[in-house]
Amino acid sequence: MIAFWRLSRRDWVHPARGGAVRFSVSTIERWYYQARSAGQDPVRALRRRVRRDDSDCSLGFLLGCQLARPVPGRNSTAFEMGASP
Repeated sequence: MIAFWRLSRRDWVHPARGGAVRFSVSTIERWYYQARSAGQDPVRALRRRVRRDDSDCSLGFLLGCQLARPVPGRNSTAFEMGASP
């Protein structure tokens, strides 16, 4: 739709940072259809939700723990393996 394209060309004010932000046509279209199908409370359909894959441990943390373990046969840790000698 042309209306989605026009909205995607507009600068919007970010609610937390206050800076200018733009949204893609597909994002605006997705928001439109989510709000449209929500029935009585379209704003509620667009509110932030907790991700389904959110957990107490992140892959970054677990990977960091694995990498920090000593490497057999070396005096250094795995973090130093990528460094130049």
